[in-house]
Amino acid sequence: MVGKVVLSMLLIGSVVAEFRGFPEHKTKKSSWLSDMKKKAFGNAKSYIVGDADLIQAKQLMKESRFELKSCGTTGHAMDVSETAFDIETMALKVKGDLKRDVLGGKVHMKLKLGKAPPGLTVAQKMKRHMAWTMGAKKRAVEDLCSHLSQHNQELICPLKAGAQEMRFGLHRLPYALTAGKFHLEMKAVDVAGKHVACVKGELDVPRGPNGEVFRRLEEAAVASSTIRATSGLFGAIAAAVMMFAGLF
Repeated sequence: MVGKVVLSMLLIGSVVAEFRGFPEHKTKKSSWLSDMKKKAFGNAKSYIVGDADLIQAKQLMKESRFELKSCGTTGHAMDVSETAFDIETMALKVKGDLKRDVLGGKVHMKLKLGKAPPGLTVAQKMKRHMAWTMGAKKRAVEDLCSHLSQHNQELICPLKAGAQEMRFGLHRLPYALTAGKFHLEMKAVDVAGKHVACVKGELDVPRGPNGEVFRRLEEAAVASSTIRATSGLFGAIAAAVMMFAGLF
C-alpha cells in the first residue's frame, strides 16, 4: 500500500518537473506532456480518494466543527463583534462597526493543512498530504467590492462607516474533502493596504460513517469537480478549504 502511494508521488513529481521544463509555445512535446500530466493527476486523484463516501456539502459542514474568531486589532477599520459560518449560503459572515469609510480594497485568504484525525495509517497520512500538495491554491486574492456585492447587492463601495455585515463565500465546490483540521486566515484591506478586518478559523472535518478519510461531495459528483456554487470566495471554505478545486 505504502509502495503504491510512493510510486504515485514519484510519477506526479516526474511528470510535473518534465512538463515545467517545456513551455507550450516552445515545443511540440507540450501537448503530449500536458495530456500525460492530466492523466497522471487523474489516476493519482482516483487512487488517493479511493473508497470515499458521498455526502452533501451542507450536511458535511453540519457534521464538521468550524470555529471562527476575529484577529483584528485596534488599528483595523472594523471592530468585529460577530463571526459565523452560514451553512445555508455557505458563506462566512462578519459583523461589526466600521470606523471609517472604505473606498475599496482586496480580500486575502490563506489556508494551512492542520492535524490529521487520530488513528490514520501511514499510507492514509501520506494520501492526505498528497491530496493537499495536489490540490487547491493555498493563497487567494480577490477584489473586496466585487466579492462583497456578489453576496449582498445592497452592499456597494464605498463602504460607509457604521454597522456593517460582510459576507465571504464559495466560488466553487471541491471534488472532495479530507478528514482532519484546516486553518483559515482571511484579511480584508483597503486600497491603501490598511487592514479593514481579519478573521481566523479552524475547520475540523470528521471521518465518514465507515471511517473514510476522504469525503466526496454529492454536488461535485453530479456535475464535475469544477462546479460553480452560487456563493463566492472560499473553495467549503475550505471547505475549502479545498482539496481538489481552486479557491476561485
